[in-house]
Order: sequence, then C-alpha cells, then structure tokens
Amino acid sequence: MNIPLIWPSISLIIPCYNEEKRLNQLLEQLESFSDQYKGHVEIVLINDGSTDDTNAHLKKLKKQSKISAILKIVDYGNNQGKGYALQQGIKLAKGDYLITLDADLSAHPNIWIEWIAQNKLTESAIWIASREHPESNIEALEIRKWSGRFFNYWVQLLTGIRIKDTQCGFKCYPAKIGKELFRQLAYTGWSHDVEILYRAK
Repeated sequence: MNIPLIWPSISLIIPCYNEEKRLNQLLEQLESFSDQYKGHVEIVLINDGSTDDTNAHLKKLKKQSKISAILKIVDYGNNQGKGYALQQGIKLAKGDYLITLDADLSAHPNIWIEWIAQNKLTESAIWIASREHPESNIEALEIRKWSGRFFNYWVQLLTGIRIKDTQCGFKCYPAKIGKELFRQLAYTGWSHDVEILYRAK
C-alpha cells in the first residue's frame, strides 16, 4: 500500500445511544487507529440521551484513555435522534475531513486509510462506505441487508439518488461541505442520511 506523504487532519464523529457494553471495545479500536494514522485525529463521541450508563462510562474512559487529549464528549440530555447527534458533533469538529461512523465500527476507520492511500479524495466529493459494494466485508444480518435494499429501492425511486446503500454510517465529508449540509438538516432521526445526500445531489 502506497501511503501518501500528506495526511489530512480528520474528525471521527460517532453517535452513541445505549452503547455502554460496547464502549471499551470501541475505544480500543480507536486507540489502534490513532496509532496508525500519521495525521491529526480528533474523535467526537456524542451521547444521544442514552438510558443506560453510556454517559458516565464515556467520561470515565476519557480520563483513563491514552487518547484523552484528542477525545471530545458531547452530552445534551434527552434522546434527539442520530441525525441530531451527528449535527452537534459536526458543529464542534475541526478536521479537514469529517468522518461519521457507527459505534459498532462495522465499517472500520481503516477504510479511510485505504481511500487516501489510493488518492481517491478531493475537496468536493462525499465518500460513502457501502454494504452492497462487491468488495465489501462489512458484516450485517441478512434481514437488515434485505430491508436496507427495499428501503433504498424506494429512496432511488422517489429522490433520484443513485446510491445502493444510503444508510451505511461510514461517510466522509470535506469539512466545508459537511458543515453546510448538517447546518441545514431538518430531519434529525434515522432519515437524515437521505436528506443529507439529497441536498448534496
């Protein structure tokens, strides 16, 4: 793999809702990624009104983690939806590129390293991981795959967005584009992905 000499600064933005049991593993993987990445990394974890001990666990991990200096925790009380959580995280993000991920890291941030190694990124394009890509190794339950395909069929029909997997949590936005799109966000729940991509289109 030919790693480029220039590593842009990035913000990893991860919404968390009742993720207490997953946070230790999440942090371990983020620490591993930050060790590999040669540019500046910022990590924004947003507690979206969890009803378990996610928020307390996040604060505890921040104190104990070796990456605490690059870790930001956002908490605003009541559950507002994934789109809202991402919107709040993106407001704070300082990286040249904004990368949104799900807390289970089913699409791992190492995908980003592969993309920049292939010099695929520009300042005017959004990149999206896809569970429907022929080379995808993202794990998902079969029922979720088929429900996602059905959903995306209707998305394509109604919006003209020709993307097979709008709902994959791993998306990369040049900062200027991502901040403008999320600033305008009207639907803050699960359908935010479709609105963001429709606005981008």
